[in-house]
Amino acid sequence: MHNDSEYLGLQDFKERLAHAMQVSAIPSSPSSLTRHFNAHSTDVKISVPGARRWVYGQNFPGEPRLGILAEMLNVSPHWLRFGDKLQPTISGKFTGVPESVLLLNDLASLDDKSKELVRNLVALLLNQQAHR
Repeated sequence: MHNDSEYLGLQDFKERLAHAMQVSAIPSSPSSLTRHFNAHSTDVKISVPGARRWVYGQNFPGEPRLGILAEMLNVSPHWLRFGDKLQPTISGKFTGVPESVLLLNDLASLDDKSKELVRNLVALLLNQQAHR
């Protein structure tokens, strides 16, 4: 039989949060999480006891805190709360996903000028392909 926190997915959330904090080089302590969160958010703040409940898998953050936390950790709110097959690695890349998702991941990390260059290249390639 599962305990309540396992049933609700709190243990999995705790592990995803710990992983995302590690990738983001945030020490896995409630005080560190509080300090980083409050520095990142301009209007919504958290307390150390609130962060402790997240870090120890006792409670989920509600909205808008989940969104702010996910943004701060550079993960999606859905992944942080529920998990899914897209698992970020220590490098921040995703594994176990189709090549197209990996390409999109790489494109997202480009600066705006490079993104525009890629858009133009893709448009040119699509145009050439349409005329074959």
